[in-house]
Amino acid sequence: MNNTAFVVIAILTLAGALAAATLQKLMHAALSFAVTFVGIAAFFFLLGAEFVGLVQVFVYIGAVAVLIVFTILLTRRDVEKDRGFNWSGVVVAIAMFGGLIWAILKTQSLSMAAPEIPALTVKRIGEVLMTSYVWPLQCVGLLLTAALIGALILVMQSPARETRALPNQIRCAMTPTLQLFLIVSAALFCIGLLAALSRRHAIFILIGIEIMLAAANLNFIAFWRFSPEPHQPTGVMIAIFSIAIAAAEAAVGLALVISVYRHYRTTNVDQLDQLKG
Repeated sequence: MNNTAFVVIAILTLAGALAAATLQKLMHAALSFAVTFVGIAAFFFLLGAEFVGLVQVFVYIGAVAVLIVFTILLTRRDVEKDRGFNWSGVVVAIAMFGGLIWAILKTQSLSMAAPEIPALTVKRIGEVLMTSYVWPLQCVGLLLTAALIGALILVMQSPARETRALPNQIRCAMTPTLQLFLIVSAALFCIGLLAALSRRHAIFILIGIEIMLAAANLNFIAFWRFSPEPHQPTGVMIAIFSIAIAAAEAAVGLALVISVYRHYRTTNVDQLDQLKG
């Protein structure tokens, strides 16, 4: 059953990511982007990090995807003009994927089964956050506040030119190995790299960067779940902070896209050769 779940989630996630990176219509790409992050959240549930999966859904599906849709609507006049595609980015992404797959398959220690661990409860996560990670938590809070203020300033400034119960224990019933999760993560990362390097629309580039960060978070959760000491939720904490930082980056990035569009009436990065003016 778990093997089947892994295969279904992997197909859903990778198909959504590939569609988000290659579709011509931005709105369709945004919907595919949301499907991708639903799949990544499902991977977190499969690995026993239910809290991180819920955070992923609330932050990316409930916030970032909505912000992307609003940004698309605010820059809709420029969407039909962008049909550029940089094929050298495809070559780089394929080469990167080949190198990562070769390294993953060559490392035999990655073919391990997940150990049995106690369920990672919200209480445990809160205790760790308020003890070992209290200062990083405060720093992330400050970063989010600064990102919110910065995004508001960028958007509001005048343009220069206007024209489901948890068990007591998570058992090792899952047969997918760490190697398989890393392969999926590598594929996600390279698809994000493909979007960031080959597309010329700024929102497509931002979607690619978000997919790459999500692939890194999947690595953090997978290494935590398959580690010899999974009772220490270090990977979970890193993933939570990473999601928060990525959300701040997305908010500021989308605000920059809107600001640039208001000044230059374009979101094609090839036409932006200066930051002043």
